[in-house]
Amino acid sequence: MLEEAKRIVLVDDEPGVLESIQTGIDWEKLGTRICGVFTDGKKALDYIEENPVDIVITDITMPSFNGLELCSRVQALRPEVKFIIISGYADFAYAQKSIRFGALGYCLKPVDYEELQGYIRKAVQPSSNGQDCDPELVEALYENDVPRLSRILESEGLEEPIYTAVSIGRTPLKHLFDGLCQPLGYHEHLYLFRQPPKEIPERLLEDSEVDGISISTLPVKFSDLQSAVFQNLYDSCQFFFHRESRVFRTHAVYLEGVQQEISPLLYQPAALRTLLLSWSGQLSHISQALDIYNYIFCHLGIDLEIYSYQQLLSTYRSYEEMVAGIMEAMTPDVEKEISEGGYSRGFLKIIKYIHENYSTDISTADIAREFNMNPSYVSQLFKKETGNTIVKYLTSLRMQKAEELLQCTDLPVSAISDACGFNDYFYFIKLFKKHTSCSPSQYRRKLAGDPNDTEASKE
Repeated sequence: MLEEAKRIVLVDDEPGVLESIQTGIDWEKLGTRICGVFTDGKKALDYIEENPVDIVITDITMPSFNGLELCSRVQALRPEVKFIIISGYADFAYAQKSIRFGALGYCLKPVDYEELQGYIRKAVQPSSNGQDCDPELVEALYENDVPRLSRILESEGLEEPIYTAVSIGRTPLKHLFDGLCQPLGYHEHLYLFRQPPKEIPERLLEDSEVDGISISTLPVKFSDLQSAVFQNLYDSCQFFFHRESRVFRTHAVYLEGVQQEISPLLYQPAALRTLLLSWSGQLSHISQALDIYNYIFCHLGIDLEIYSYQQLLSTYRSYEEMVAGIMEAMTPDVEKEISEGGYSRGFLKIIKYIHENYSTDISTADIAREFNMNPSYVSQLFKKETGNTIVKYLTSLRMQKAEELLQCTDLPVSAISDACGFNDYFYFIKLFKKHTSCSPSQYRRKLAGDPNDTEASKE
């Protein structure tokens, strides 16, 4: 049975724009159909109140009843409806407001039909619900709450001591372990089991989408589970340094004195590159690669911070590629953009990209690649226009969205973490607690007025 076409309402006070949009896109090919066309926001709202609608494409500036008011009213009425904004105003404030109402995209007139079709595809595609992840187990692990861990794992038939393993990659390896498989984050899977692990030969993973796996050789008590899992996570990420291997049986080691060697070479790119590449066969700890990356840009005063090792892995495929990225960002960019009488167009493109892609694991380097700009220039332009760094702005945006989703939906916490662009569930919990002084689950329980939230208050 064919899936029913998504129903779209078009709203713009310019009939010519409406006609152009209707004829410029193959709606059927996108799995959609236009069910209403309006030049007045109030009439559009009246229609939406009485008829099923999936997507609203609306102009912002319209007489008497503008597009933002329409978004606000429809969101309150039908929160599942998705919005795409079109406007002749390259205005940052409009972009911010439209995203706050759940807009998937912000198109400037004249409308780029390829861009608009991209937003429509995004609206049509179903999102992952993330229900495989048990947030209580992950939170208990993060908090190292041993009594909660014991209760959860014993209910799964696991009694201490247990063995642990972690794999990184699209393919979970449930068939290799007789026990519990728990997603931890984007392409991260934790395995907890009671029987000693079997040897896993490299050839067994040749046709899989697994980048790395680490398996404990000794069982651990629940009180030591957190440290064992984190060690597994770091060990399984050694593929970043050794692409020829996938199974890692030795622990990743954090080398001493690395930053002291980097410091005198910060303004000598060629010498710094030689030093960094000389460590290719020695480094093995993914957190050390992250620290090297952030140390260099922090001391150079360049806002290119990467917040977690998961983001580092999604930005660069290997340590050598990371070094090349560092060198590229240190190269001066002759392009300069003058901003007069408001925000520069380059900045508006950047801020629009951030608001449209905050739900993915984006970094300053990703933004720079998207617009063919130097990463250093991107960070400087953003700081100049906002007075803030990209990382801080993006974090604030994601936390705002996380709170909204916890308040207005019953999505699992893991799904909210994914929806807000956090591939690292542990990091999401940490950041949310810093932002609100409580864990996501506790925040939701407080909203519900749970009188028995005594356990959560101890987290």
